[in-house]
Amino acid sequence: MTYRPSVAAAIVAGALLGGMVLHGALAEAPADLAKLVGAGAKGAESAMEVLGYKATGKNDGTWFNASTGTCVKLHVTGDKLSSIDTLDAAACGG
Repeated sequence: MTYRPSVAAAIVAGALLGGMVLHGALAEAPADLAKLVGAGAKGAESAMEVLGYKATGKNDGTWFNASTGTCVKLHVTGDKLSSIDTLDAAACGG
């Protein structure tokens, strides 16, 4: 059997990245929320509720959509929503 470093590296990277997803690693905002980045924080929260998300009550910026199983974390800078990260559903208690 011939050792192929590129294949070995791909296997290791896949294992590491797969493990990160299972542990709640950050990913991009879902398409339905991406348009909210840059909006005022209060307006973004209202829009999240209209889209079916509910604050988890953890006071850490996490929101959960029970119908889609999507967990997100909002990041606010000043009074604007600066970014949204998708988390593993377990991070929201889902």
